[in-house]
This record gives sequence, structure tokens and C-alpha cells, in this order.
Amino acid sequence: MRSIISKLFLIPLAVLAIGCGGGDEKSIQGSFNLLKDLSDFDGDAPFVGPWDGCSGTGGYGDFGPGMNVTVRDGSGNIVGSGSTESFDSDDLPAEDADEDNLTDFEEAAAQAESFGEAGLACSVKFDVPIKSAEFYEVEIGKRGELSYSDSELKDRDYWISLSLGN
Repeated sequence: MRSIISKLFLIPLAVLAIGCGGGDEKSIQGSFNLLKDLSDFDGDAPFVGPWDGCSGTGGYGDFGPGMNVTVRDGSGNIVGSGSTESFDSDDLPAEDADEDNLTDFEEAAAQAESFGEAGLACSVKFDVPIKSAEFYEVEIGKRGELSYSDSELKDRDYWISLSLGN
């Protein structure tokens, strides 16, 4: 009797797992960088804070962790949403990591730390689960939309890096 009950319990779980997307789940991940333009630097950076918790100032006051990330398909339907987050030391590669085999997040975190500590950039990251589509429009905060085909994003391993400033 116990084995019949166990099987009856597992069948709905298997159906639920299959119905939840199976192998078609993917995410658009990336980094968004606010850069200091050194060509006309007047002593004020467009951001404040350390590399792992910075935010924009002045005309960039909307930049930082917590910006909405909205992904739409070619018809304008929302297929994913999330928000930006600060990079942190957990994102950095291990000290003994092979530099030729870093993940995109590890590489972006190392750049964020390096540029941030030098006062050259403020960087945030994002990871947004999406539904499959042929085309995607990605909007971060109120900074406009960028369009990508699915094949273009697939070639980039669904990773994008965006910059403001420099």
C-alpha cells in the first residue's frame, strides 16, 4: 500500500516538473557599467560608493542596484523581469582560478572591482529568467531598450555588457 501511495504522490510531481518549462528555461545575464569620462574630468565622478555598493549621482541618480530590468519579445510582451544588484566579493574568481576559464560573472566582477577601486566605474549585475522568443528588447531602468535576436544572444551565451559614460 505504501508503494502505491508513493507512486501516486510522485506522478503529480513529475507532471508539474514537465509543465514548468523543462529544458526551455534560460536567463539573460550581464553587467551595466557607469564609466567616468576622463577626457573632461572635473574632479566629480558620476557615482559614489565602493565598487560593491556604488550608485549614480546627478543625471545618473537612477543608476545602481534596484533598477528594473524588463525583457520583451518582438511583439512587446514581457517575457522576463528582474532588477540589478551590486557585485560583491562572492562574484570574484578564486585566487587560484585559471584566468582563461573565468565565467562571464567572474570576469565582470573582477573588472568591476578593478575599475571601481580605481574610481573609474560603478557596475551592477543582472540575471533575468526569460521565456523563449525570436527577438528580445532589454530595458534597464529608464535608459532605453536594446534589441537582440535569440541567435545573437545564444552566440553570446545570453550575456550582455552595457555601459554609460565613457
